[in-house]
Amino acid sequence: GGQWQITQEPIYFTTRMPAPAARVELELVYDNTCCQNIKAGLQQQSNNQWAYQLQSVNNKHFDDLNWSSISDGQYTLWQKQEKYSNIDDFMTDLDQLEKVVAYNVDLDQDFVIADYQDAKESKDNQLIIRGEYSFYTYVDQQLAIEFEFQDLNRANNEDNIVISVFDLQNHKIYEHSYRDDGYVLNTDPESEPKNVYLQIDDLVSGAYRVVVNVSNDIFTTRLTTKQQYLTFINKLYLADSSEYADGLQQITGQPTRLLTNSSEIRFSTSHRAGLQSIVVNDQQIAIEQLHQYYTITDFAAQKTIDIPQNDILVEGNGLFAFSEAMYFDPQSVKKEVIYSEDNYDYFIAKYQKPQQEDGQLVSKVSWPLAGAQIERGQLRFIISAPGVRNESPLQISSIKIKYYPEQTDSIIEHLINYFRFWYVNRR
Repeated sequence: GGQWQITQEPIYFTTRMPAPAARVELELVYDNTCCQNIKAGLQQQSNNQWAYQLQSVNNKHFDDLNWSSISDGQYTLWQKQEKYSNIDDFMTDLDQLEKVVAYNVDLDQDFVIADYQDAKESKDNQLIIRGEYSFYTYVDQQLAIEFEFQDLNRANNEDNIVISVFDLQNHKIYEHSYRDDGYVLNTDPESEPKNVYLQIDDLVSGAYRVVVNVSNDIFTTRLTTKQQYLTFINKLYLADSSEYADGLQQITGQPTRLLTNSSEIRFSTSHRAGLQSIVVNDQQIAIEQLHQYYTITDFAAQKTIDIPQNDILVEGNGLFAFSEAMYFDPQSVKKEVIYSEDNYDYFIAKYQKPQQEDGQLVSKVSWPLAGAQIERGQLRFIISAPGVRNESPLQISSIKIKYYPEQTDSIIEHLINYFRFWYVNRR
């Protein structure tokens, strides 16, 4: 328990697990006069320390829908025209339904672009991206992309390249690693450009997710492909900037325009070359300090971002593309903004509307601990609240954490689990 006035976000906190558990629940008691979408997340096992599984705590777009709704305590179903009285019946009929969107629910529906064909000629997409990224692309049986990478050796580490491919059901269908060239010190010269070819034949036509897992020493300077669509997921570190001109011959210094469906977008930079004014539709946001997040909220269905100088990390809760021709959205399970007049019939979300108690909001969200990052018996959480400011803070009255143990009838098994937990997580 406690009293907190949140004026900057995100915020992080850790808790210590008292015993082994299968699930953790977070209860938040708060006043929200500042934010359209408050989310909480639990850190997951990943090479990326910023990998958090996020859930909506209070989404005002969901709460304001004037459609009929039903809930089973975990999921909520909104229907433009009331047809189902329980969620199980809706899920049974899902394959026969159209105009269905979701948030944090796997609909397991195929995404199809009718009459899709690859481009006749490969296109060189000249771009400069720093570090890791992922994107969706659409495939007609063959996925073929040529990457050009360059290692600037700005840090003392090995800079391996790992490329993975997943289908929309998150099944990994391909992964390959490329070892560092041996230059691992920040005193080493920049490496020569390296071309990497990704080709997978005989795929089922549809959308796929490509993940490029690299350190911030690695710069992608070109993507060559016949694939028509490339939409980047959640973040891009744009690096066509004078900051890197001493190591990259491909630097042009040209401004970048992105298209996005993100409703929450934030920017940050680590270098003076990245200090600039960015325009999102008709809103201007000034990046004036290093290592500081600047957040903008815009609920237009699609918007443009004009970035004059690059050297900027762009993050959002949606997709990004470098042109309208490259943009497509296979994310039917990521709908964070929805309006009553939208052309959908059903919306299902892993979400519960906050309860009112003593004039405050009370929300509960939970996570399984199977994939969570547990370090010395501690869990790490994040609370994201875009829109908070000094004059409009998020008021949190209490944060409660509750653990749910594994279900077992065996006292011996319970004791074994407890001592295993104690041994693995001892200090």
